[in-house]
Amino acid sequence: MEEEEVVLEFEASLGNGSFGIVYLIKDKENRRYAVKRINFQGQESERTQALREAELLSKVRNEYILNYIESFEDDECLNIVTEYCDGGDLEVYLRNRNGKSLPEVRICHWIYQIASGLQYLHGQKILHRDLKAKNIFLMSDLSLKLGDLGIA
Repeated sequence: MEEEEVVLEFEASLGNGSFGIVYLIKDKENRRYAVKRINFQGQESERTQALREAELLSKVRNEYILNYIESFEDDECLNIVTEYCDGGDLEVYLRNRNGKSLPEVRICHWIYQIASGLQYLHGQKILHRDLKAKNIFLMSDLSLKLGDLGIA
């Protein structure tokens, strides 16, 4: 049986962090994903850490943790493909509110989701180690997903 080649189209840059650049991509069925491209050329320690992040993400399955799709290496990068969180990150969301307060019920839901995600990770013997608003992602329904396990 011949393996079908997956064709991905890069749409936009979603942001960058200390270990890589995240892009919005879509496949031939127009499904959207995020891909974190981690350039590790000449940096064996960064390559090891990037592979560890991909391995950790591939093992966790929880509704409050960013959903891992696949990872692969090309000539210069490790590519970690995850679900796309179309609401962006919590830091930008809060900044764009310009100081306008949030409903208490929304805050309670978010605290529950963050605590549940962390409880799951801790149950798997994983410490996030970089929990901040920039690493908490929003879905269109404003539910949260914990992401960026780069130093977990």
